[in-house]
Amino acid sequence: MSCTKGAAPAALRTTLLPSSFNSIRNVMAEALVIYGSGQMAEVAFARLRRDDRYEIVGFVVDRAHLPGDSLCGLPIVPFEDVEQHFPAASVRLFISVGPVQCNRVRADRFVQAKQRGYRFISYVSAHAIRIETMAIFSALGAKMGKRAEALRTGGFGYGEPIQ
Repeated sequence: MSCTKGAAPAALRTTLLPSSFNSIRNVMAEALVIYGSGQMAEVAFARLRRDDRYEIVGFVVDRAHLPGDSLCGLPIVPFEDVEQHFPAASVRLFISVGPVQCNRVRADRFVQAKQRGYRFISYVSAHAIRIETMAIFSALGAKMGKRAEALRTGGFGYGEPIQ
């Protein structure tokens, strides 16, 4: 997936971000930084850039995984230096990484960024299809028995067999 198509020109970003961006975003959109540089981050960028509630201003990733100076036409900076480039009071974060190490990376970066004063967004597309889960579980119950009941109630854990 290529994320450079449709990205704001560098001159426009440079003009808006330093001083005038805060007043503009209060009227238009909330500044957002995406944590990640892989396919999940590109997918998040593709979806969130179409949401007028947010203005994506850049990316952050651990210094060891920094792919360069920009991603999708926006600056990408080391997570270790995020405050210098995107102050916590000015932006929100969206952590967009896949299930690396059983979500440990996502959880660790969330805690670290929260301790630094960052706020986060949780995103569900306005185009997502919502399904009434109870109707599905009722229909599944007749076919799956205990498995459907376990799914409905959350009544199974690690290593617990489902008959």
